[in-house]
Amino acid sequence: MNQSWTTIELRTRGPVALLTFNRPARRNAMDAVLTAESMTALQMLEADPSIRALVLTGAGTVFSAGGDRASTTGITDVAERNRLFARSAESLASRMFALMGVLSTSRLISIAAVNGHAVGAGWMTTLACDFRVAASAAECWMPEIALGRALGQPSLDTLLHYGGPGFAREAAFTGRRFGAAELKALGLVHRIVDFEATVPEAMRWAESLCAFDPQAIDMLKARTREPLATIWTGVNPFAADR
Repeated sequence: MNQSWTTIELRTRGPVALLTFNRPARRNAMDAVLTAESMTALQMLEADPSIRALVLTGAGTVFSAGGDRASTTGITDVAERNRLFARSAESLASRMFALMGVLSTSRLISIAAVNGHAVGAGWMTTLACDFRVAASAAECWMPEIALGRALGQPSLDTLLHYGGPGFAREAAFTGRRFGAAELKALGLVHRIVDFEATVPEAMRWAESLCAFDPQAIDMLKARTREPLATIWTGVNPFAADR
């Protein structure tokens, strides 16, 4: 794990790896470098038999703002801003959502430590994990409708899978923010803690799960993750977005 990274941090503690999106100045937004480094790190962890669990979080006070909208900075015209975002989103789509495919098919127990807001692809990344520990002030939402785009089918299917048609429609059609307590009531968040405890709680939980029989864990993952693996494997999530 001695590889040098520019947009992520990767540490291990026993059988648990901690991967941190590390672009706090950009609210941990996903660009080509972050997604490539994350994929490389996940492939390394997947190949290491001593690692059995992954905790995924963001540096600072935000989990991830989703796709990087750097190309729209300073653009005041709404139509032009939306056009530029659409172009940049499509160029990043295969990279961002390949991450969801890897997470949803990984042998590793995965826990998202949602230390702050998780937006768009950031929210989808948390839902591609097995479990979610959220800071009490964390909020999650899909911003596409406000950016002049329809939510992509894989993202919509993920929301349908977790929350049903009513929840998925509200998230997609309104783009409103869902707080941690509301998401826990819906079953999309498993534990809520203070901000400072988000990563420590996720690490403790991951370590406790590593104490169980590996074959039993593998069997449970295979039985419970198939729907998400089907959603996120081998698709272009923005192909139908217009």
